[in-house]
Amino acid sequence: MGFMPSRFIGENGKTLQAVMSIAEHTSSNAIGLLLDQEKAYDRIHPSYLARMMTQFGIPSPMISSLCTLFFNTKIHININGHLSTPVLQQRGLRQGDPISPLLFNIAFDPFLRSIQQATDFDGFTFPELVAEPSPESLKVMAYADDTLVFLQSHQDFICLERLITQYTLASNAKLNFAKTQAFSLSGKSSHYWTTYLSSRETPITSWHDRHSPTALIYLGYPLYFNASQKNLAIDLLIQKIQHGCDIHSERNLSIKGRTVVLNTLRLSKLWHVLRIIPLTKGQIDRLRGICSTFLNVSRFPRIAYRNFVPYKTKGGVGILDPLVQHLKLHWRWLADLIIAPAVLQQPAYSDRSFLHTCVPYLKYGLSLIASGGAFSHLWPLLFSTKRRGFRSLTSNSFVLLFSLMDSLPTGDISQSNLSLATFLHLDLASIVIPAPRTPDIPASASLISVVFPRNSASMSKILVRDFFVVDPNTHIFRQRSDRETRFPTLLRKFRVAIASGCIQSTSNFGRLLGSQIESTGSIDLRPLLESQMSTFILAFDSPKQLGVLLRDSLFPPKPTTTFSIGKWKNFWGLPISPSILTIWYRAIHHKLPNKSLLHSIIPDSFPTAGCIHCPQTEDTLHHFLYDCPTKQAIWLQCLSTFFPDVTIVPGRILSILLALDFGDLHNTRSPVATSLTFISVIGCILHGIWRSHWQLVFDDQPFTSTTVLTRCLSIVWQLHFQSLAD
Repeated sequence: MGFMPSRFIGENGKTLQAVMSIAEHTSSNAIGLLLDQEKAYDRIHPSYLARMMTQFGIPSPMISSLCTLFFNTKIHININGHLSTPVLQQRGLRQGDPISPLLFNIAFDPFLRSIQQATDFDGFTFPELVAEPSPESLKVMAYADDTLVFLQSHQDFICLERLITQYTLASNAKLNFAKTQAFSLSGKSSHYWTTYLSSRETPITSWHDRHSPTALIYLGYPLYFNASQKNLAIDLLIQKIQHGCDIHSERNLSIKGRTVVLNTLRLSKLWHVLRIIPLTKGQIDRLRGICSTFLNVSRFPRIAYRNFVPYKTKGGVGILDPLVQHLKLHWRWLADLIIAPAVLQQPAYSDRSFLHTCVPYLKYGLSLIASGGAFSHLWPLLFSTKRRGFRSLTSNSFVLLFSLMDSLPTGDISQSNLSLATFLHLDLASIVIPAPRTPDIPASASLISVVFPRNSASMSKILVRDFFVVDPNTHIFRQRSDRETRFPTLLRKFRVAIASGCIQSTSNFGRLLGSQIESTGSIDLRPLLESQMSTFILAFDSPKQLGVLLRDSLFPPKPTTTFSIGKWKNFWGLPISPSILTIWYRAIHHKLPNKSLLHSIIPDSFPTAGCIHCPQTEDTLHHFLYDCPTKQAIWLQCLSTFFPDVTIVPGRILSILLALDFGDLHNTRSPVATSLTFISVIGCILHGIWRSHWQLVFDDQPFTSTTVLTRCLSIVWQLHFQSLAD
């Protein structure tokens, strides 16, 4: 239920998605019913509520106070400006009152308990597995007044009708079957259910499966049964984000302002859905394109999106990338799947997490779909070759867990103390490593595909036990003979590759070969995780560390912006206007529209790369900012006005602008020394020259030392007086 400690709405969504994946894999005939309560809060009866609070052990004085507070209130109705006589509110909880959700939970709890405890109600059942415990049958989930009931057969529905009738007679509640929505958990059509539901005294006609045109919405999450339903739901969400960005694009915001708008206003609409629903690469690229366009609006050349994502201390602006957030939001569940339960149950961690009620269903689904329940849930998480069974699922609740796991540092099998039983069930590729004569392996290729180019697909399916065996007579662990394997041709090629030095086995596996084995041990992948457990626990302690890891791997900073953290902090902390920071930031990324750059991008519009002031000189970024004699004279004259004792050596200004080498420049004789630093004045001059340059280009206003200097001085003095006022 919702509005209770340690409860999280996403647990219900993740649990349902896991159950739908299991139902699709097993072709289950079970369905879900989204019950619709008619005016759920308004129909709470005071007598029923008081009796339920008594059953919960709430003291009588408190019950009396609450009933008086809620049910002795007099209401005046405003009709065309005229107030009616007082009307006593004799039932119903007030919407928006902070106590109302808690009282509703108390009133609604008996109905949920009656379903859970009904012996003639099966719900969604989970067959027994070998490697993972089977969860108890799932009968009902509730969050606030949103109730989802799982039905396995007509008998479940008959039992549900009886319990609903009992509850409504006792509580004054009313469930509206006409608005109740039914859906197939597996997504397949079911004449068995549609005929039965439509034939009831109060028919349920709203039915959803893979043939429905749109997705069903549960707690704000789209429930989809085919790609079309999912894409339609995500398209509507992306359109809302696009529309919001279009509205804010009309505002003259700085790069910092646009970042705040994106992270807090526009992309915030996305995170709730991303906790549960996996996006395709195309959908993530669309979102990134919207963000990039919004951040670069009315600016050319554009800064690449990937350069906006790193944190401010690493050259970016800290945009919340959809993929990074997508993966981070699933860490709460992956941590429970890979970190040892004994660690998570320690007092230091037990109070940091919500109740992860969906984890048993995730473990069950991972084991069932990957191996039919024969092996632990860790196998598909650690090895991509164990995920073949998941590819055909429409409602695949595990794909994001796999993506996140693949993004984390993995354990080194050669350094892991795995049992022989575990080794035998690994892929052959897991126990071979490059040897001295191994050919060069391209970044996009694997060792197996390079060494066995014609048989890579077949070799990737070979398990260690297909080529190796413990001799039943001598108990020596050895390689199989051609007669002992189902793949003699592949085994011979494997022998040749080993003998020729193209590949070799890992050291820990090699030590087992030729040794006498008394016991192969049990199958356990935990030792493989132990080597990275400190990284996982660090990410659990501080989720921000996981964000740093993902951002640094997916969006490494540009070499031209790889400055120290201190330099970037000083830059973003400068007491200058955001518009100046925007110009300066674009300069650091080499994206100011100097003629040389524009000529290389759009030569038809800019046939030459010459400077507008000295056409014979190429207008490079350095020339555009400072080296142009006309602009250099303005820089020196303006700086000497405010900092007469500071000597400007060649290259110093460009080093400040492009490398953030601020140094320690002070001048007590400066007229603005009490309010502005040397670097702040540098930013003001940059802004003045920038504005004058574009007034020359677009408005044909003269760019002379006098006019530009006057503008720069005005900006400096304005910032000076503003700082004094603050």
